[in-house]
Amino acid sequence: EDLVVSALKIIPEDDVLLTEHSVQQFECLAYDQFGNEMDVDLEWPSVTNYVGGFSADYIFTPTRNGSVSLMVRYGAISDYRKITVVDTVVSDIKISPDIVSLTDIENQEFICEVTDQLGNRFFVTPNWTLVENYGVVSSNGTFTPFFGEVGMLTLRAEYRDAIAESHIV
Repeated sequence: EDLVVSALKIIPEDDVLLTEHSVQQFECLAYDQFGNEMDVDLEWPSVTNYVGGFSADYIFTPTRNGSVSLMVRYGAISDYRKITVVDTVVSDIKISPDIVSLTDIENQEFICEVTDQLGNRFFVTPNWTLVENYGVVSSNGTFTPFFGEVGMLTLRAEYRDAIAESHIV
């Protein structure tokens, strides 16, 4: 008896929830009529839609909120997964380093990392501000002290509704 593809299984096996700062790797397995895995060429989506798109290695990258169905086919056999992209809700925000000691002539670069509601971690360019006016901070997070000015400073990073602070002494 000839082996024929009788089922496909997309992995992950459940529908997928993403934020715009996350990606999802997909794979699909084909099975013959006896339940054995088969190696066949599958039809994957090749078009980027308004919610996101797939790379050549089946990684979905969101571009905006919404839902889309992933359908993988082999002839008349197919499997589907729903992909939903939602707004990022910041669950944690951190500035690194969080405390730093500088002389009045040193610059210091800071970075801001956010964790979203799904546990994805990513770096952002926040709105950087200084609470005290002993220096300036650029949009890329580089602090430059004013020559001769001393004192403790508080650097603040704001991203969406979240705020983190770092101290410069």
